[in-house]
Amino acid sequence: MTVKAYPDAQIAFASFTFPKTDDEEQYQAAVKAHFLGLKNITDAGVYVNTQWLPTVFNAPLIIWYNHTQDELDDLLSGHLQALGDTGVNLTYHSTDYPTYLDMYNGQSLIQNTDGSIGFFLFGGRLIPKSLYDTEETFQSYMDVVATLMEEGDGAVYVAIPSLEDYPDNAVLPAWRESLGVMVPLV
Repeated sequence: MTVKAYPDAQIAFASFTFPKTDDEEQYQAAVKAHFLGLKNITDAGVYVNTQWLPTVFNAPLIIWYNHTQDELDDLLSGHLQALGDTGVNLTYHSTDYPTYLDMYNGQSLIQNTDGSIGFFLFGGRLIPKSLYDTEETFQSYMDVVATLMEEGDGAVYVAIPSLEDYPDNAVLPAWRESLGVMVPLV
């Protein structure tokens, strides 16, 4: 395994959440608005962890290395507006951390895990950026997401920053054409 270490830098951090509503159409519109906006966010270099569970949809870890809270707030403003326009009850929080370690130590989602990754990560799928190329391909992806939610299942979606400007040394080259990975929690 090859690891590239980055110098310590300021970390801009944000999170948002909205509860599942009784209005399924409204809820699906909010989920769709989130996924529509992810490509622009990750192209800027932001890492986004999204979770949708039977009662809540949230992005508990939005991390931008070597950027400020104000920059992240500005980048996310259109995204948050699109979510808010759907009418869901959106809660948003952002802050700065002086270092990655400070951010890591300050986040209960990271700290309150017991290491049982195998408990829910039994397989996932890379989500290719090409799903965002047309309304038809994007809608086919949203249909899968809707089916998971209708079945009462959740999922974790990890959107990774764009890798297009990095050396072509991926063990799994499909990562280069992926927006992230989705892991259904069934």
